[in-house]
Amino acid sequence: LLGAVLLAQGKTGRLMEPSSLTDGGPEWLSALCVAAVVGLLGAVLLLRGNPRGGAGCRTAAEGTQSGGGGSRLLEAEMQRSGGYPQQAAAPVPVAVAAAPAFTGDGQSGVADAAAGADTSSQGRSRFRLGRQDAVPLPCGESSAEIWEVGSSEDAGALLAGCPQDAVICCSFSMPFADGMRAQAEAMRELSEAQPAGFVFASVDMKAAPEVAAWASVSAPGVRLLQADGVQLEHFPAADVGRGALHKKVLALTTLTARAAEPKLEALASRFPTALHSEPYVIPLKDDVAKMRQHGLEALKSFGASSEEEEAFGALCDACKHGVGRAARVRHVAALARLLRTAAAGGAHGAGVLVPLLDLSRRLAAAKALGGSEAGAHEALELLLDAALSSGLGSDTGGASAPPPTHCMLALQCLANCFAQPLLGEALLPTVGQALRTQAWVALWVADWPPPYPGKGPQAAAAAVLLNASVALRSARWRAEHEGLLAAGVDALRRAPGNEHLSLAIGNLLAVGGSQEDGKRVLQAQPLPPLRALAGAIFRGDLDGPDGCAFPSAWQPAPSSKPGDRGGGQGDGEQRRPPRGPIPQRHRRRGGG
Repeated sequence: LLGAVLLAQGKTGRLMEPSSLTDGGPEWLSALCVAAVVGLLGAVLLLRGNPRGGAGCRTAAEGTQSGGGGSRLLEAEMQRSGGYPQQAAAPVPVAVAAAPAFTGDGQSGVADAAAGADTSSQGRSRFRLGRQDAVPLPCGESSAEIWEVGSSEDAGALLAGCPQDAVICCSFSMPFADGMRAQAEAMRELSEAQPAGFVFASVDMKAAPEVAAWASVSAPGVRLLQADGVQLEHFPAADVGRGALHKKVLALTTLTARAAEPKLEALASRFPTALHSEPYVIPLKDDVAKMRQHGLEALKSFGASSEEEEAFGALCDACKHGVGRAARVRHVAALARLLRTAAAGGAHGAGVLVPLLDLSRRLAAAKALGGSEAGAHEALELLLDAALSSGLGSDTGGASAPPPTHCMLALQCLANCFAQPLLGEALLPTVGQALRTQAWVALWVADWPPPYPGKGPQAAAAAVLLNASVALRSARWRAEHEGLLAAGVDALRRAPGNEHLSLAIGNLLAVGGSQEDGKRVLQAQPLPPLRALAGAIFRGDLDGPDGCAFPSAWQPAPSSKPGDRGGGQGDGEQRRPPRGPIPQRHRRRGGG
């Protein structure tokens, strides 16, 4: 209304008087029309800008991105933690349902109970856990192996090269068809996770129509086949986008993992003491009174609150009562927050890190983490991320390397978490992320003190590899197998007599080792039990269906070119035939 009055004043050159209300002049009428238009526009803008408004209300995500309540909470979290959290990966349309995670809106009961604990685990965590009944997130170095089938000969070679118990997941796509983007994302996501016993292929129906005609496929979709060509199931593109393919692959790979158990038992009886089936829990002292006393004193000097001291004492009581008592979720979240705060405190927080990390490894050994309580999985992820970040340091290169004691305690916490069988597969992505840190590489470059005492960070790292190999024996997703085997062989070169490393590599070779892997293990001069297993793999004695626990993925033969020195089918025709040794009279003397 004030704007309308000023507009009328500008037109008439005078202020409107109260008498003009009854004059009905043209100036007042124009001002009244302008005021009505401005009022309507203002009402619409207010409704669209207020999240509690009516028809113009936005979603929670839109309010967070445009500066709503969620944005203010995110800014407060950024100021408290000292850096802006990394954005989580956008969910693909085919993602299956996952366990509920912490939220930063203050509405989670776990977040309120933890009194401001860091709950943005998905956006800030370096070390993440896998989710039950969900496809694991891709690793940093994982690549999607999807073989392109361009002719009927390629299709026949793929069927002939796959093991009899393997499942071929073939995608038939058509450019610009409905649902192709979701189908491609589903294939990429599944192939990066490497489900046990699966081989992935793709067919472009427009570029290779003869393959589609040969397979009797007229519409885009995904087809599951056996090695003999029998169709298991067909999913249209619309069903793939709804997650039907993920559920079927999860069910089939679970059956494959169960079928591997008798094969591993047969290999264990054939190669005694070369394989191991039970997780190794690092032995610790039962008395926690001394740790509790030192921890409370360090917390008081660090300036911790009374709630944090209460959480520390409650967690010490959970360790004192032995195995079987799960810790409260809010206490675990408070411990994770204390670890982050102490790690960011520099020299002032270094004194409190040792009792906190010691408490974390004791909780893991007592099976008090990751229970059935709501939010326990997310609290464990927060604790592992805080412990490993403080023990393995940052990968930015600016910070100095953490002390060996911190590294040892953090790795022992990770190794003891495998004591719960239900957490084994979920911990494999966390181990894979730890193997790619600079601290892990520096750990095995350093010289070990002779003779090897069996203590220190290297011993804890060997226990992590052993427990991860035990979990991989029954895991449904095989994406971490290659990284674990490479890290284990590198460690074995530094300590060929370590029993834990020998058992870990034996498990990894049994679940899917190649001839090249067997050769690398033999070059490390391992212990006699592992040497026998690696020699059998290198010679090809275990190439049969019972020699490998999981169906090995099919690898195409390398293409040979004229004049190429590499492998291939055409090299045998160009090579010289085998001949006898050169006679002595034709040999040069003097070493020529």
